[in-house]
Amino acid sequence: MSYEKFVLNNLDKSFDWALLSSKPFITWKTITTYPHIPWDYNELSKNPSITWGNVYSHLTKPWNWDELSCHPNITWEIVKANSCMPWNFNYLSENPNITVDIVKANRYRPWSWFWISANKNMTWNTIQDNPDLPWDWNGVSVNPNVTWEIVTANPEKPWNWVALTHTLSKKTPL
Repeated sequence: MSYEKFVLNNLDKSFDWALLSSKPFITWKTITTYPHIPWDYNELSKNPSITWGNVYSHLTKPWNWDELSCHPNITWEIVKANSCMPWNFNYLSENPNITVDIVKANRYRPWSWFWISANKNMTWNTIQDNPDLPWDWNGVSVNPNVTWEIVTANPEKPWNWVALTHTLSKKTPL
């Protein structure tokens, strides 16, 4: 029996519900079927199985809006359509659905340029093609798209060499 099945078949046990609340096998159906379990809404806000529909239908729950802001199920269309919600633009800057076109069209927003620069949607081509944007080179240095080839071809850039060492050592043994 898998771990997931064991947990779901033994919901009467004293598990670490905060930890389990973030796991994708804990779905909204599980949460609503077992409301007596002490679900942790900070962790549920990170759970990849949670949708905007779940959140919107239960706005009185203690959601963590920082975590929801960077949740992969939250799109820019959702943010725009629900602008009265307490979105955190530092966290939204990390959201994998944010693109350079969204940022450019919404430059007045309080983006975190560190997190925009580190966002996996910001490729090296994106950075090169948009030199007018205020790229944060500490963020670029931890961007998962940065490769050793990019760095060696651009040694004059203001890299954060310590951060870059960590970023590249994850990809290439140094």
